[in-house]
Amino acid sequence: MQNGILHADAIDRARQKLADLPASVLHDNGNGKLFGAALLVAWGFGFDEQLAFDLLMHHFNPRCIPPWSEAEIRKYVRQAITKGGDGPRGHLNNGQWFGSRPTPAVRKPTKSPEVWRGTATYYSTFLTAQARQELADILKLPVTCLNQIELLGYNGDHRAHPGNACWTYPETDGFGNIIGIVQRFRNPVNDDGDNKRAMKGSARGLVLPLGWGVGEGPLVIVEGFGDCLACVAGGIASIARMNKTQLPATVAAMLKAAIEPSARKGLGIIVLADADDAGEDSRAAEIALILSLDFPNVTWAVPPNNAKDAREWLTTRPDDETWPDRGRAFLSSLTLITPAAKPEDEGDGHGDAFEPTETPTAESPPVEPPAKNGVWNPAPIDFADFMKMDFRHEWLVRKLIVMREPCIIFGPSKTLKTSVVIDLVISIATKTQTLNYFDAMSCRRVLLISGESGPASLQSIAARVCDARGIDPETLRGNLAIECSLPPLSDPLALVILRELLAKHRREVVIIDPAYLALLSGGTTSADKASNLFHMGPLLAGLVEACTAAGLTSWPPTRSASRFG
Repeated sequence: MQNGILHADAIDRARQKLADLPASVLHDNGNGKLFGAALLVAWGFGFDEQLAFDLLMHHFNPRCIPPWSEAEIRKYVRQAITKGGDGPRGHLNNGQWFGSRPTPAVRKPTKSPEVWRGTATYYSTFLTAQARQELADILKLPVTCLNQIELLGYNGDHRAHPGNACWTYPETDGFGNIIGIVQRFRNPVNDDGDNKRAMKGSARGLVLPLGWGVGEGPLVIVEGFGDCLACVAGGIASIARMNKTQLPATVAAMLKAAIEPSARKGLGIIVLADADDAGEDSRAAEIALILSLDFPNVTWAVPPNNAKDAREWLTTRPDDETWPDRGRAFLSSLTLITPAAKPEDEGDGHGDAFEPTETPTAESPPVEPPAKNGVWNPAPIDFADFMKMDFRHEWLVRKLIVMREPCIIFGPSKTLKTSVVIDLVISIATKTQTLNYFDAMSCRRVLLISGESGPASLQSIAARVCDARGIDPETLRGNLAIECSLPPLSDPLALVILRELLAKHRREVVIIDPAYLALLSGGTTSADKASNLFHMGPLLAGLVEACTAAGLTSWPPTRSASRFG
C-alpha cells in the first residue's frame, strides 16, 4: 500500500472514465455495469469505500435507470474491494491506493433527533451564569462567544464521575439534526488523559454555531469545540468537524450537506489541521480535496507560528489586542495549501498567504440523487423489538394533522382549498387555531409551494386571513416561506433539489398546492393517468422519501379530487 494524499487529477480522471461508462439499466445487465463502475473507482483507482461511493453517487448513479439505492452502491463497492479486478489495486492511479481495509460502518445515533434535542434542552436549563463563566475561563475565551452555541448545557453532579462536573454541547448532522451530545469534564475521564466523552448512544457530528454561515471572509473548519469557539470570538466564520477517529470522507459528506455551495461561491473554505495529532495534515488535506469537488475555493492549512491549534494561537496574543483584531491577524498569518498538492512538495512554504477572492468560479457539480428512489431497501425488525418501539402519534394540528405523516387535502373544484391551506400554514407558523377550531400544537417552520393561483391571488388571500385574525405578517418572518413555482416531482433530480431546499431553509412542514400538477409535470406521466393509483403511488412515495431525507416531521400536499376521480 502506498501512503499519500489523494490527487485531484486522479479524481478528475475517475470522473471522466465514469462518464464514458454505459449507464446501468434495468434488465440490461444493470448489476454488471454497476459492479464494473465500482471496480473502476474502488480497485482501478484504489479509492477508499467512502470516496468510491461518493463518485458513483455523483457521477454514475444519476444516469442509471432506475437509480440505485445507497445500500446497493455501498454493497458493490465493498465487493469490488474484496474481490478485486484486473491488475494490482491502484494501477490506474500510479500504483497508489488508500485504506488497508474496507471502511468501517459509520456509527449511527441510537436516539432520534427529537430525543437528543430534548436531552440537550434539559441540560441547558442547568447552565447558570457562573457555570458559563467557568467554562469561558477554562477555555481562556470571552464568555460572550458561548452564546453562539445552541443548547450548551451543564451537569454539576455527574453520576459516572462523581465530583467531576461536565458541560454538554450537541453535535449535528449536515442538516442540523442533533445526533449526539458531547460532555466536557473538568478533569480527565479517559485513559489518554482526555476530558471529553460522547454521551452513550451518540454519533459524532458537527458543531454549528449560531449564524456561522453569515458574514464575509473564509469559512474555517477546525477540529474541536474549543477551536470553533475561539474562531467565533475572533469574528471568524467557523464549523467544528468530527474528531480524528472519523474518516475524512465521512466528515466531508457531512460538511457538504451543511454548506450551501452557492453561499461560498466567491469565498474561501479553509480546513485547519490540528498540529499535535499525527496524521492530521493528511486528514485535513483529504477533507479539503473531497470538498473541492463541490466548492470552488477550498484550501487547507496548519496553525501559524507552530501553535497547536487555533485556540492556542488566538488565546496567546497580547492582552491589549481585541478579539476581532486577533481574528484578522490569524487569517492573515495562515499559509494555505491547495488540496491537490502533497505537503512534502511545498517545501517550507505552505502555499500563498490567504487573500479573499471576489471572483466567482465554476458552478458545483450536479446534486446527489435520492438514495432510495425506486429501490426496495428492507430492514426487518425483530418482533420482540418491534413491540417495544414507540410509534405513538403526535398532533401537529389537533384532530387534523399528525406529525411525521402525509396528509392530503382534497375537494371539488372551487371549494376554497387554497384559502384553507393558507389559513392552515399561518396557523402552524404562529401556533394558533386554523378555521377558528383546530389548534396548532407547536410553532413550525413551513414552506408553501403553490403554483396554481399565482402570487397576486396568494397575497390577496393571505392578507385577508391575517387581517381577519389580527396577525401582523411580520411576526411570521422566518417561519413561513412561499414558493410560487411547482417542482416536476416525476423528475428524480427535482426531488433532490426539493430535499436540499427543505434542509437548507430548515423547513419542518411542506405543503404543495396543487400536488397533481407537480406530480404530472416534467415526466412521462400524462393527465389521463392521474386517477390511477399505480401511476401516482410511486411518485407520491418518491416525494415522501425526499421529505424524510430532509428531516421533515410532516408534509401535507394538496390535490383536487376532480383530478383523482
